[in-house]
Amino acid sequence: MKLLKSYLLNNDVKFNDLIVKSLKLRNEDIGDRSNSTWNRLYMLFSHINSLRNINKSYNRNYLVIPRNLEKDIIKYVNRNHNLIPFNFLVFDNKIKTRKKKSFQSWLFTLWLFIKNIFYGDKYLPLVRLIEDMKRKIFNGRVENVFFYGFIYRPDYYLAALVLSKYVDVLYITGSASFYYNRRYVYLPDVTLVSCSLVQYTEISSLIENGSIIIKDKLLGNPLFNQSAMKDFDNFSYDIGIYSSGVWAREGGLLRSFDYKKIRSGHYYKNPYYAIFLSILKTIIDLISSRKIKAKLYFHPYEKDLYNNHGIIPPYVRTLKENGIDFSFSDEDSTLLLRESKIGVAVLSTIIYERLGLGLEGYLYYNSNKDFISGFFNPSLLGDFKKYFFKDNKELKKKIIDSL
Repeated sequence: MKLLKSYLLNNDVKFNDLIVKSLKLRNEDIGDRSNSTWNRLYMLFSHINSLRNINKSYNRNYLVIPRNLEKDIIKYVNRNHNLIPFNFLVFDNKIKTRKKKSFQSWLFTLWLFIKNIFYGDKYLPLVRLIEDMKRKIFNGRVENVFFYGFIYRPDYYLAALVLSKYVDVLYITGSASFYYNRRYVYLPDVTLVSCSLVQYTEISSLIENGSIIIKDKLLGNPLFNQSAMKDFDNFSYDIGIYSSGVWAREGGLLRSFDYKKIRSGHYYKNPYYAIFLSILKTIIDLISSRKIKAKLYFHPYEKDLYNNHGIIPPYVRTLKENGIDFSFSDEDSTLLLRESKIGVAVLSTIIYERLGLGLEGYLYYNSNKDFISGFFNPSLLGDFKKYFFKDNKELKKKIIDSL
């Protein structure tokens, strides 16, 4: 932490309690990547070698995202040109830029790395990552840097915090809840671009109570392309059930790539899947008593398990037996939001996207259940808080009132 404090102060960032809270919420335990003496020496030599790359060509705008999201995010930014009117280049290791006044900063971080040859500091890799970014983007002609939703990671978060002292930084926040792992944000020189009206309301509440400090906030369009959404004269289904594939996730949350365990049902016993099955039972009861139509929308993770690994979700038989439609096609569920009048889910952010379009949808939340209480805080969502249900009895009533 001492290294991090020194580094931030050298970049004119005042260290405060909100930064500490932000890092703890973003999984401060980032591993022991810097413990190895060889690793520290390697980063030191890499740092010295990087001096050769200071005087290189430059690019005006950078989009800092994992490369597997490159195409979707660039499309999003282009659709929101009224908010973000720039050309884009995805950040990678091949980009070299020159940096004005670079030598002083270079010497300071060199001292940090020499210092850390003799002891480990878990923040050293983060400092290294940020300095790599600075050498690639920091020069007098770079106008903007863009971060996407992975800013909940400490490395992306700290990079945005530091780089915003030198260039304009925009953070495209996605559409998921901020309360889970972003309810503390100290980015006083960063503009947030929210992709969801529900999330935008949440951010406004967090700013009001002092948990978020930013430069400005903007409301953008949803991440998916609204113009590609299919229209339905009348809803084809009364209820759309959105699955997150919690039956195949470690602890109900993390994707697993151990397909043998997934096939064996190893991950079935988790509270999220139990809630999902109880919701499914409630909707089946409504189908039998009120003759309503329902459709199950699989998560892309489940579609991949079925289409590429031959693993069938364990509740498919229940769907068939009770006349609930479903499809394993690659068609994006967001393009079918208007197919169902009401949406229901345990954790899926697609409900936020429905609400932002004026479509009804309900999410599970119970403040007395530890496994779910940390994901949402409905009190921060203004009028949208009415779209949460604490048990199946309340869900049933909300659905009946909405039909």
